[in-house]
Amino acid sequence: MRKLIPILLILVIITSSCQPSKKEKQIEKTRFNYVDYNTLIYQAERFILDSNYTSALDKYNEAFSIVDKPLAKHCFTAIQVSAKVDDEEAFKRFSIKGFERGLLIKYYKQDTVISRYSREKKLNTTIEQSFEEANKLYNASINKFLADTLIALQDWDQKWKKYYVDSLSRVDIENSKFYHQKYDSIVGTIVEDYLIPVIKEYGYPGERLVGAEAVGYGENDSYRRSYVNNSAKIILLHYYADPRTCVYNELFLSEVKKGNLLPEHYASIIDFQAKYGNGEHCKVDYYNEWFYDPDTTNINQINNKRMEIGLSPFQDRIEKMKRGQDKCKSIRRGDYNFVKLFEWCG
Repeated sequence: MRKLIPILLILVIITSSCQPSKKEKQIEKTRFNYVDYNTLIYQAERFILDSNYTSALDKYNEAFSIVDKPLAKHCFTAIQVSAKVDDEEAFKRFSIKGFERGLLIKYYKQDTVISRYSREKKLNTTIEQSFEEANKLYNASINKFLADTLIALQDWDQKWKKYYVDSLSRVDIENSKFYHQKYDSIVGTIVEDYLIPVIKEYGYPGERLVGAEAVGYGENDSYRRSYVNNSAKIILLHYYADPRTCVYNELFLSEVKKGNLLPEHYASIIDFQAKYGNGEHCKVDYYNEWFYDPDTTNINQINNKRMEIGLSPFQDRIEKMKRGQDKCKSIRRGDYNFVKLFEWCG
């Protein structure tokens, strides 16, 4: 059970001499390029949109060859694609990589594409035997100190957001502005005095450093569930829902290039700045990831910005969303035989 760590204890944790003496830096080999990795993943997803699974598999192979830590959801999709093209070796290889990145056997058993292929090819025993060792590697890759600190910050943020914004401001509408200001001050302290120092010291606490989580519509609803870590992103979106400066943007962009901050999360943070920055405090351009630029003539400029951090063109994002909505209808009809791109149901 997650427990709230007292605020003073967070400060002690961050500054204590018992903590690791140096930032735990990701060991970057010259072949590592996370922007290239992201680009290859979105190229693979473009092929999936076209039902070209053979080419998609080639892109996943290429992407996974240039990083040590592919993302859990990408591993999951790559496993499904390998099943679609009947590549047993790729299926086993991606399954092990998925376990190393936090996926559990129960996630495999809950998916129609994966479980059916594994059963038909009699791979269940082989896959299950590989889990324990791979899962040990995953647990060893997690910065426990950083993960615990992130949980504490998230609990702190959620506690006061629920108290001031989700409760009091809706009951006492006359004083709603006051309650929003109270919460805004608290989330400002969380980000500026705690989260940003953590990022500077250890790196952005995203999936590659603190592990993936199964998030979505419940433990058993595997077709609406994703594998990611949204905790730090959510805190930052709360922070940028009010006008702020852009002072941390270079830090965020550097973490994208290191592979710690997902490009879609970075783009969402910048979109919040574009929408709520009012121009005075922070003037940035949209990425069209969370909010969309009202000036639709800027689409070419937006696509160039997206490609610079490894995001797909905006048109592909819209197509993924429409596909996901269509898969929601498929689920209601009892059709679960599809490859997940983790956009809506699909």
